[in-house]
Amino acid sequence: MKTALALLFGLLLVSGCASAGRSGPDGPAPPATLAGTSWKAVAVAGRSTVAGREPSLAFDATQVRGSGGCNQFGGEYDYDGGRLSFGEMPMTLMGCDEPIGSLETEFLKVLGGGVTVSVDDGGRLLLEGPGGQALLVPAAG
Repeated sequence: MKTALALLFGLLLVSGCASAGRSGPDGPAPPATLAGTSWKAVAVAGRSTVAGREPSLAFDATQVRGSGGCNQFGGEYDYDGGRLSFGEMPMTLMGCDEPIGSLETEFLKVLGGGVTVSVDDGGRLLLEGPGGQALLVPAAG
């Protein structure tokens, strides 16, 4: 009997340690859809954005429009299971003062290539990809 209790306790201890520290089985969950949502960046590549000139994204069913903080862009996007990719994205080509210009460049790097999307416990959208990461909050309507 003592051996069975010790074995049961050992199994409970191991399973408890294996699940400690995780918010879910795979970390923060991706949103089911991006359609109908609008976001503004609060941090890009670890840097805070400039108030009133934040990079932004607004999604409808198949199109995204946005700003890097200076230039406007838009086009088609594809979102599936937490992976976000963009089609051709025409963009305005205005010169941008610093630090807005470099933040815009970093934001556009994040959007390049495949991007992983998740939402943290605070409702913030995290975009991560080969070009870096950006943290966005819901934009006021």
